[in-house]
Parts: sequence; C-alpha cells; structure tokens
Amino acid sequence: MDRVQVLMSTYNGEKHLTEQIVSLKNQTSVQMKLLIRDDGSSGETQKVLLSLKDNSLSITLGSNVGIIDSFLDLLKKASEDTDYYSFCDQDDVWKPNKLNRALSHLKTIPPNIPAMYCSRTELVDENLNHLGYWPPRPRKNALFANAIIENIAVGCTVVINSAARKLILSRVPDSSKVIMHDWWIYLCISAFGRVIYDDEPTIMYRQHDSNSIGGTTSFVQKWSRKLMNFSRNRKRQLLRKQAQEFYRLYCEDLSKDKRTLIEKFLNSNSSLYKRISYCWKPGLYRHSIIDNSLFRIMYLLNVI
Repeated sequence: MDRVQVLMSTYNGEKHLTEQIVSLKNQTSVQMKLLIRDDGSSGETQKVLLSLKDNSLSITLGSNVGIIDSFLDLLKKASEDTDYYSFCDQDDVWKPNKLNRALSHLKTIPPNIPAMYCSRTELVDENLNHLGYWPPRPRKNALFANAIIENIAVGCTVVINSAARKLILSRVPDSSKVIMHDWWIYLCISAFGRVIYDDEPTIMYRQHDSNSIGGTTSFVQKWSRKLMNFSRNRKRQLLRKQAQEFYRLYCEDLSKDKRTLIEKFLNSNSSLYKRISYCWKPGLYRHSIIDNSLFRIMYLLNVI
C-alpha cells in the first residue's frame, strides 16, 4: 500500500480541526500518517491536537513563523521513508478518495522525476453547504511559463512525490521573497518536473471569516480580490521578487528556453520601449484573458 505523509500547519484552528483530522483518517486505499506543526497558537488548538494524538499522528509545537516557513519546516521534518507528501489546511474536509485519486495520477510518472498533483475544490460554507467550485479550470497546460506569473495550485490539494520534496529542499528560499508555499512548489516542479492538474474537486474548501486565504465565486469578490492583489503587488513587486529568488537559486540548472523566459521577464523593464516590446509577446501567460491583459498593463506601468 502506498505511503503518504500529510503535512498540516495549525494556528488557532480548534473549531474545525477535529472534523478535518477525521476526514484524513478516513482516506481509502493508502497508508496515511499525519505530521502537524502548530504555529504558536494561543487558543485551544494545542489541547485539541493532543487529545487526537495516536500512532498515525505526530505533533510538533513551534513558534509563530507564518504559513510559508511553517510548511517549509514541515517538509524538512517529514519522514524520508515515505513515497508521497500531501499539504493540508486545518479547517477543510477531504473527500475519502482524495489521496488515492492523487496517487493514481502521480504513479503514471517515473519516481525519479519531480511530480506534483493539485486539483479544484468544492467551496462550502461554515456548515459544509455547497457554494461552488474553485479555482476556474485552466485554459492551458500547467507549465513554467504560467508559474512565473500565476499560481493554479491550491495548497491544500497539493500532493508531491519524494523526488519533488528533494528538489524543493535542495535550495530553500528566503521566505520573505516567496508569495506562498504552494506557488513556490508549482514554480519549482513546473521548471524541473511534471505538474498534474485535476478538474475533479477532491476537498470541501470551507469559507469563513477566519480564512487567511480562500476561494471566490461571485463577480464582486473576484474583482475586489484582483484589485487588492494589484495594489499589493504595486507596492511590493511580489512577482518580481519571487522570480528573482527562484532565478538566484536555480538559474544554473534551467534549460535554455526556461532561462530565457525568466530572464526576459526580469530584464525587460529598464525602458518604456523595452517594456512595450516585451508586452507584445511576453512568452508568459495567465489562464484568464482579462488577467493576461492586466499583466501586460502592470508590466507597461513598471509596477511588476
């Protein structure tokens, strides 16, 4: 039976934690072990975790370092004697075949090739009532030319193989330059391995006021988030910083065409003429036509 270690970071998440862990233990046709790192919770989370502890569940208590560093630390602490690693949030509910379905896809790829699986989610409310599906289906393949400027991987659906874990840990990034851990994993695996995107929702992704990150279904929510992300990026140039960090760590190992893609993105902003030339045919793409237009506008304005 395939061995999977589920990696969960918790923070003040006691309300839905038991329900989530039960759904993990109900996974079918896999040998599942759970490693949880508590990120310095101040409420009852640690007490709930200790009450649920058994032979399949390991707990480590840490200081509050934030979601990116907490998941990277989990990946470092994960067992070497495992075939696959799955990331997990504290407040969702997994469908019973979530891991089995992911592994059936990943096993089509030779184990020496870094591989990553991710899927759509079913959005639900606090009481698990259906709200919709998220994210939208990608229009194109999940490739490096997309990963530089867009993330299609919902972290709590991501499952990677052992080769992918070794690749990610071979050069650990400065987390202050990483937008989110799932995006960083997508960037790394799309550059050196294979990414599988599954249209079938495998988890119930709970939406509530405490979500640090969540999906959206309404027109107003989608555009509010786009404008918020635009404003945030304009001030901090997050896409550029993440791409620069990836290039610093991995440029020597990139194929010629992938190195050219990221170098043009990083180096074509020095003048308006260069930005106009680049935006005519950037080689990078987002999956929405509108998002592609926004990317070009942001690049022309030199705020990306």
